[in-house]
Amino acid sequence: MEKKQKISGTLENLNRINRLPVPVIHHVLSFLPVQEVVQTCVLSRGWRNLWCSVPTLDFDEQLNGGDFSKFFNKVLILRDGSDIEKFRLNLHQKNLYHSNSKVNNWILYAIRHNVQILGLQNTHEKYIHLNSQIFTCESLTELYLYHASIHLPESVCLPALSVLHLRSVYFKDEYLDEGLFSACPSLENLTLENCDFECDMLSITASELKNLRMKGLFPSSIVISAPNLVSLELIINNELPLNLMFNGDLKALSHANVDVKLDSFDLTTELISIIKHARYLTFSACFLQSIISAELHKHVPILSCIIQTPFFNLKWLKIGTTFRNDETIVINNILRHSPEIESVFFVNDVDCRRMLLYAERLLKAIGYKMQYNLEVYKMLHS
Repeated sequence: MEKKQKISGTLENLNRINRLPVPVIHHVLSFLPVQEVVQTCVLSRGWRNLWCSVPTLDFDEQLNGGDFSKFFNKVLILRDGSDIEKFRLNLHQKNLYHSNSKVNNWILYAIRHNVQILGLQNTHEKYIHLNSQIFTCESLTELYLYHASIHLPESVCLPALSVLHLRSVYFKDEYLDEGLFSACPSLENLTLENCDFECDMLSITASELKNLRMKGLFPSSIVISAPNLVSLELIINNELPLNLMFNGDLKALSHANVDVKLDSFDLTTELISIIKHARYLTFSACFLQSIISAELHKHVPILSCIIQTPFFNLKWLKIGTTFRNDETIVINNILRHSPEIESVFFVNDVDCRRMLLYAERLLKAIGYKMQYNLEVYKMLHS
């Protein structure tokens, strides 16, 4: 009797799902990997071919127990040919390396079916060399690539692309801006992380760009033309100082995280003037030293550029420091010219209680708490 009730309850739940509109069922199935979506064909006669029209294809090689390539090809053959909203391919190093042609054929299938969101996650030690046709997909709105190499076609056409995340991507081209960024008129979010570049200069021109994140090693010269930036993160690990230039004033900037070594007083001053509108600001110890070195080389008072460029909007500041005297002078100048400051975080990577006690006494001596009436005052270990 109890067993019959359980079966009856299961059937009733299935009937409720069956009564849902097909787009709603597709949306629910979009959260599952393809392997599990295909298995829904055994639920009932009505579900037998429902998976064939699901617009989200999330292939995770790690979840496949058999021949991944054979399964992948069979799924593509049996689909009803409808458009694809999201196509994600997750390849794992522990499994057999797939040929470039095979992977590109899978991606081209998605492109031919007007894919909107495309993601490739490759954890194999070898790059996947992508077909250039990916950069002429007019339906593409979001592109995520990890551990791939790309060679741009003569003409890039990505009119709808708004999100571009490139991690561990090898660029074979010398003129990236002309070939890529400026050919994405709708680009709003750009991430370049741990990529390899063939060019000596990287130029990023994107009038609609709002969020820019750059992390890793980059060409020695970078020019950024993105007047509508709201968030800027520069974590650049070049050993030699960088030649970094901005075209325009970033008046809409709200968040900035700067960890970069610049090669001149003028460039340092320019960067500070560019990020002056930020409400939330992070300076690394490296950038702090870049400021000090540039000013000393110029033989001018420390941080004269900050005196000339107040941070009128700054409410939140996080800054790396060892609390040397010259660093303390810089921090003091920043705070003196930040009338709206509310929260300050000091990051110190020296795990030494004596150092922290010394810093507390030093900051108290110059009146930080009383003078600036901070709502939050913290010292952190990085």
